[in-house]
Amino acid sequence: MRNYIFILFGLLAFSSASAQLWAVDTSLSQDISGPDTLYYPFRNGEQLIAIDYVNYYEQLARQLDFGAQAMSIPPSAHAYRAMGNVYFFRDTIGHITRVFNTSLSTEDVRKFSFRSVGYVTPHLTHNRLHQHNLYNGNTAQMHRQNLPDGYYRVFNVGVVPPNKSQPTGDLTNISPSDVRCGLIDSLGNSVLPMDYVKIFLLDNNFFVYKKNKGWGMLNRQLDTVVPFAYNEFMPKYNEQDELLFILFKKTIPQGYGLIYNVDTQKTYELDGYQNMYYIPTHNTFVLHKSRAYGMLDAEGNVTIPVTYSGFKIVSGNKIVFSKGPEKLEVLPK
Repeated sequence: MRNYIFILFGLLAFSSASAQLWAVDTSLSQDISGPDTLYYPFRNGEQLIAIDYVNYYEQLARQLDFGAQAMSIPPSAHAYRAMGNVYFFRDTIGHITRVFNTSLSTEDVRKFSFRSVGYVTPHLTHNRLHQHNLYNGNTAQMHRQNLPDGYYRVFNVGVVPPNKSQPTGDLTNISPSDVRCGLIDSLGNSVLPMDYVKIFLLDNNFFVYKKNKGWGMLNRQLDTVVPFAYNEFMPKYNEQDELLFILFKKTIPQGYGLIYNVDTQKTYELDGYQNMYYIPTHNTFVLHKSRAYGMLDAEGNVTIPVTYSGFKIVSGNKIVFSKGPEKLEVLPK
């Protein structure tokens, strides 16, 4: 089930770049009048301020779905997902020093009135509700992606050129192929440059990210765990929704070429298997390649050669491999 949700996440992640978050019937969302503004405590002489468009979208989508009649497409499908929140940094005098995820310049933002720097607490402060319409359509492409505390996903909004069919300076119709993302920390420092097509977070510990040449993976400390070499990845979870493995596919030879074991924190090379079926009762994978089946353990060892013509799970959670009259039973651990 988790895998289907993950696939759906990917399908929803790239809505039309020209879509506007405001392109919905706002009469259905009278209780949600606008995104919140989040004021973070000062650190090293600067304060992070975030306009929480992502959370606003989620509240709006939930309300639209709740009030919807049975139909093939829920109203929330018309409330396009925000690419991300808008981030500002200001100094102790109150001057805006940096802006992210908006085509507005620093000078433009300085014209808006935020709460004074004297309004500072040692805790995150909400300003419900924020009335400044800073949303400009540039952030309407990607699904919410929760990042761990201290990391924020930023995009090259305001840097990429507008769609050629639009007037010069109109950035509301950016082509998705031009969008790149990166990460900043809570001090506004770039920790991953805006060079990546996608960045996903798994288990609050792993960044799976993509450049044009393929997928790779970093750990929480941003060390390379898997280099860019794979055209697909697939997380595997147990029944408690805990991440156990991350599989990576490659094109040559076609099939799964690498497995990462979350428990051992090690990667294991694979021989291009077409399919890998995780069997939780055995903590192993049934392998499929060239119409033959075998078994792989959690440490990347082939424990049963890929020579059997079929397999099935029978009573007692036994896995039975077959090859003509030959049978091989594997008991659960």
